[in-house]
Amino acid sequence: MTDANDNHFCVLASGECLPGKTTQNVRQKLLSQWQLSEQECDHWLEQKQVFFRQGLTEDEAKILQNTLENIGLQSERVSQREVDIEAPQGNQDGLLAQRYLSIATTLLLLTYIIDNTLLKAALPGIENLDFGFFPYLFSIALMCKGLYHFAHVKGYSGYLGLLGLTGLFGLAITLLLPHRELSSRRKIFQSSTIFAFCCLGFGAMSLHSLLGHYLYQDEYVAISRQLETGRNQFPSQQLDQQATIFNTEWQELQLFIDTGLDKISSEQMRPRYQAAMLEAIGEEVDHLFIWINYQEFLHQKVKVSQFPLPEKQINKWKQDVFDKLWAFRENFKPGEQVYTSLSKYLGQGGVRYEDVEAASSVGQYLGNTYKAMQQASLNYLVKHQQSEQPEPIWPLDLKEVASHQQRADGLNIEVHQDSLTFTFTKGPLAGFAPLHIAVIHQYRPATKWQRAYSSYQFRQISSGFPNHLLHSFGVRTLDKQINLKLEERRYRR
Repeated sequence: MTDANDNHFCVLASGECLPGKTTQNVRQKLLSQWQLSEQECDHWLEQKQVFFRQGLTEDEAKILQNTLENIGLQSERVSQREVDIEAPQGNQDGLLAQRYLSIATTLLLLTYIIDNTLLKAALPGIENLDFGFFPYLFSIALMCKGLYHFAHVKGYSGYLGLLGLTGLFGLAITLLLPHRELSSRRKIFQSSTIFAFCCLGFGAMSLHSLLGHYLYQDEYVAISRQLETGRNQFPSQQLDQQATIFNTEWQELQLFIDTGLDKISSEQMRPRYQAAMLEAIGEEVDHLFIWINYQEFLHQKVKVSQFPLPEKQINKWKQDVFDKLWAFRENFKPGEQVYTSLSKYLGQGGVRYEDVEAASSVGQYLGNTYKAMQQASLNYLVKHQQSEQPEPIWPLDLKEVASHQQRADGLNIEVHQDSLTFTFTKGPLAGFAPLHIAVIHQYRPATKWQRAYSSYQFRQISSGFPNHLLHSFGVRTLDKQINLKLEERRYRR
């Protein structure tokens, strides 16, 4: 049986020139025809490094041998069986580096093109497809492997291969590094140098798009967590009694929102980064007004002083932030990430149906409780109203009216005198922080134009539970503004 090596050949070339050929002539042909660098030519011609290709068919070996002889180099064609030696490590590293780097570079470019095409896709159902770093992992692994061998070729440690983690940027840096064993100078307009600078520019742009924007949005989200520092939030019993505290917090939130929206509109950020920043904005809007709710509730509870923020001021702030987010969203089309993310907080989608459905049990319970409160208040009024006397105020006690209301399965409810605590034990919302909702009592004294009356509103006072899921019974932060906008749109139609 014929050995496979009998049909394969190797071509050997030691760097010796043919009679009548000079080293300078051979060098020029290698530089122009084979696109070798001066370092590679020196390594071959001056140090007489052995060049060989193995595993060639007879025709391929003849073609390569003729090519080398036309350049002016001596060569020899031998059977694969006769070559019972392994390639020198330098040659092995060079071949492996070329193989891995070629594949890695091609895959990186293709992945980048496909990734950006999917990010900008406008077809229904596939808008803003963002797979993050995942599609690049295989290419990056090949790049690290290729640079590991390329570093050895240039006389550096294999740890230099870690530059492959930066993709084409790392390839460019490695290409531009001088050969540690050769002293020849690199020409600026040499093909490998031009390629290195192209990789440097494209790689830097890709790194900025992926890593730079990631670091910015990560820092932005971290800043959002610092905005709440200094607020006396649930369950603190400390009162914030100065209006300047609330005004300062409002101004900081405004600056935070403006900075984020400007960055999103001016930079081509990946959809997942846009979503993270907009979610931080939406949550901080909710958290600010939840803190205001809690402080208003505390002032009502302790009855030490009047709440420093008038209702008109709170409503104006809500309207201002709603108008700003709504106007920003109008610059984008439905399906785009900005539109989808803001809709979560502007009451037009963006929330999973099963989450809203589960949270609706809270709204149903609040609705039944409110009806019971109205009936109890009316009964108290009938029983205690005296002629020509102000309308008596019903002493709020939810334990009397809410304890007997029907409760949904998987929802634990703790009833207190003036607040309710909801904890989901089953379903998609299980695991979220308990939801604390308080009853805010507002008394309007009689005026020349209207009689005195009392009103009761349910307000979220703890920020652990996502406010945007509470679509029922007006507990959402911007619920009033959302309903007014929807009414306005219906009226225009």
